[in-house]
Amino acid sequence: MRPKEQARLQVLNSLHAEQITLYQAAELMGVTTGHARRILEAYRRNGAAALAHGLRGVKSANAVPEATKSRVVHLAGTIYHHANHTHLSELLSEREGIDMGGPPCGASWSTQVWQAREAGVRPSTGCAGSECPGKAC
Repeated sequence: MRPKEQARLQVLNSLHAEQITLYQAAELMGVTTGHARRILEAYRRNGAAALAHGLRGVKSANAVPEATKSRVVHLAGTIYHHANHTHLSELLSEREGIDMGGPPCGASWSTQVWQAREAGVRPSTGCAGSECPGKAC
C-alpha cells in the first residue's frame, strides 16, 4: 500500500469511528466532501482494496512490446547511431517496419535508445547469431 493510501486509510478509520467529521476527512485527504463520501462508501464495501486505483498493474494498451524495445535500442546503437530523434523514427518506419508514431522521445524507455546511440555501440565482427534482433547487422 502506498503512503497516500495508508494516510487515507487512517483518515477513513477515524471517520468511520466518528472521531472526525466528513468535512475534516475531506480536508485531510485533499478532496471534496462529495468525493470523500464516495471513497468512504467504497471503503465500506470493499475494504482497504478500494483505496488502490482500479487499473494498477494493468499494462497500457499503448505499451511497446519488450522485443520491439530491445530491437530499437540495438538498431539505435548500431546501424542508426548517426540519426537524430526524427530521422531515427523515419528510418525505423521505412526500413524496419517499426512505426513509433513519431519520434520516440516521449517514451519512458527512450533513454536507453539515446544512450545506445550516443555510445555508438557497434558489433565488433558483426552480429551473426540468433540473439541479434537487427536485420542488417
